[in-house]
Parts: sequence; structure tokens; C-alpha cells
Amino acid sequence: MQFCPICDNALFIKRKGKAKVLQCPSCGNKIPFNEEHKRFYTISTVIEHGPKDMTHIAEETTGPAVTEDDRELLDEDEFEYQED
Repeated sequence: MQFCPICDNALFIKRKGKAKVLQCPSCGNKIPFNEEHKRFYTISTVIEHGPKDMTHIAEETTGPAVTEDDRELLDEDEFEYQED
């Protein structure tokens, strides 16, 4: 980060047409932006993702989850329901 030589506030990148300048928000002082300034205003963070961070996608089944044979086994008369 660069600071204003006049008032010592942080300088921010502003676009003037196609050119960039460093401008002080307090006093308006402007400094031409060059490649040396670029390294002070580049933020890079590498985030490593593990298997737990991956998104799992569930695939839709094409057929019914319960077959007709299973439905016959699940006859309602065989279940006992608790009353509250």
C-alpha cells in the first residue's frame, strides 16, 4: 500500500480514461500508477481444497425406489402404530 506524501493517507487506484493513477481520498493528490506500484496493490491468496470441501452431486434414479415386490411385503396390517 502506498501513502500520500502530503497528508499520509492511503492512496487508492482510480481510472482516468485508460490510464490509472494513485489518488488520495483526503487531499486529492494524484501520482501516476506504474508497474512498481502494481506489486503493492496485488492481493493473492491460495486456498487449498480437500476431499471434504468438494460438492457431492446426487444422481436421480430412473425407476421407483420401492419395487412392487417390496410394496407387498410392506402390508399396513403388519405394522403396529403407537398412540400418543
